[in-house]
Amino acid sequence: MSALVVFAGEVKRLQCELEAERSVMRQERENTAQQLLRTRQQYDSALSLRQTDHQAAINKLLQDLVGNTVLLSSSSKLCGLALEEE
Repeated sequence: MSALVVFAGEVKRLQCELEAERSVMRQERENTAQQLLRTRQQYDSALSLRQTDHQAAINKLLQDLVGNTVLLSSSSKLCGLALEEE
């Protein structure tokens, strides 16, 4: 009987050790998931800022293009008027 008691005690100790390891693994998994979430949020934020900057640059280029087109159009009209007057 004493061997059975020793064996049962060893099983109980191993079960406690296993549960402690599982608890540590769960905590590590949770920490990793939280870190991944924070990293994803930082990535999304950086991407959004970059897209906003990119859109602003596109808008400025379009405004510059429209401004240059208006200037070219005005210049062409002025040249056409000058040629007609000669």
